Amino acid sequence: MGCLGHKEVGVKRLFVFVVLGPLVGGAMLSLLYGSGSALGAFAAFPIGALLSFATAVIDHLLQNDRWRLGYVAAFGYFLTALLFHSWLAGLAGCAAAVFCSWIANERWRTE
Repeated sequence: MGCLGHKEVGVKRLFVFVVLGPLVGGAMLSLLYGSGSALGAFAAFPIGALLSFATAVIDHLLQNDRWRLGYVAAFGYFLTALLFHSWLAGLAGCAAAVFCSWIANERWRTE
């Protein structure tokens, strides 16, 4: 079958970052800081979605850059660390950004 068009790739990237980003980041925060309440995780989802959206924009702008994954990881790390005022929380942002960037840019082949 054919490759996805430019518009479909953008929608896929946004979906991956905005949906999976907060879930991966929240899971990482739970692992780093201990389990939190379900209400806290539900309330933090919109904040995670906004952070993930910003990271998706950076990932899209650097899609042809050789060091895209490194830049996206650094952006996710520093954005989360600054927001939460914690360098440890930055690891969760970094992990979510790298995972989402890898999934969004992976070309799945069905042969």
